[in-house]
Amino acid sequence: AGIGDDQGIHTITGWNGLGESYGKIPTISISRAAAEKQESGYVVIAGFSWADAGNWETFSRFCHQNPKKVTEIDSSGCCVWSDIPVALCGVEDLIVVIKNGHALILKKGHGDKVKELPEHIREKEAVSKRSPF
Repeated sequence: AGIGDDQGIHTITGWNGLGESYGKIPTISISRAAAEKQESGYVVIAGFSWADAGNWETFSRFCHQNPKKVTEIDSSGCCVWSDIPVALCGVEDLIVVIKNGHALILKKGHGDKVKELPEHIREKEAVSKRSPF
């Protein structure tokens, strides 16, 4: 329960319930989900910088690598966000995300392709279930 529950707005404190709540959120921008539907509103003038971290390229600009977990040789422009040690050799402009036993590796500039991955994964799983090997 949280502030504004009568309006369908919930406040989550801490991490409890965050994963479940996140899974229920429609995958549309906040401007389309809320702002464009408002007949009136307020603007708050604020003095802070803003970047929409809604894509992997923007994420990579704010990625602060842990030097104890990332080793690079002849590599540049890479972003590594990992819970295990990663070694990069002779690569450029990669985004490497390894979390909870899953890996996503993409070249910067190809983040729009990530949205195609769930369908490709489902297709591979369906084929592997039918295969006798």
